[in-house]
Amino acid sequence: MHSREWGQFKLLVRTSFGRLMDTAVASRDIDAAQFVIWSFALIASPAFFFAAKMMGKYSFLWRKPEVLERVVPVDRLFFIVYMMLAAALLAAVLWEALFPDRQDQEIVGVLPVRPRTVAAGRLAAALCVATIFSAAIALPSAFMYSLNVAAAYKSFAIVGWWPPVFFAHALAVTTAGVFTFAGLLTLRAVAVACLGADVVE
Repeated sequence: MHSREWGQFKLLVRTSFGRLMDTAVASRDIDAAQFVIWSFALIASPAFFFAAKMMGKYSFLWRKPEVLERVVPVDRLFFIVYMMLAAALLAAVLWEALFPDRQDQEIVGVLPVRPRTVAAGRLAAALCVATIFSAAIALPSAFMYSLNVAAAYKSFAIVGWWPPVFFAHALAVTTAGVFTFAGLLTLRAVAVACLGADVVE
């Protein structure tokens, strides 16, 4: 019984990716894959160019460690806040896509699949989308930021060594995005359960 439900869950997760994108785009005439690729590129650009604009900044400020100590946390906070805003936008776009539509009811509704399995598959697919979305934004900016850190090798005691900085930056920004996405979905779901869908919408 559990093995069959697990197989259904994995199948629903795989098929939910396309369904989520199609519902979010809200048009069958638009290629969801192209939409996702260009959207990722557009949203990742500000963080990437902000990191590129910082090139040489730390190598110049290493002579002023008291200034560098104040600059580094502010620069890193920008990437976290930007990722949280981008994740909030993603949560708003995908919120309606998490609910079953008429096509889901016509196809899945007649199959021997439990509602909890359908909901878990759709939610897992949404979290996977959020993780890929966050990583796609975090990795380019992490690469550029680590290059900036590598140029400031004389101040590694303050900024850090570039390989750990790259992985820490990518992990922190990606986690911030996934956490924000999951947190907003949870808050909205609680609001719907307590106040009703009409009030929340």
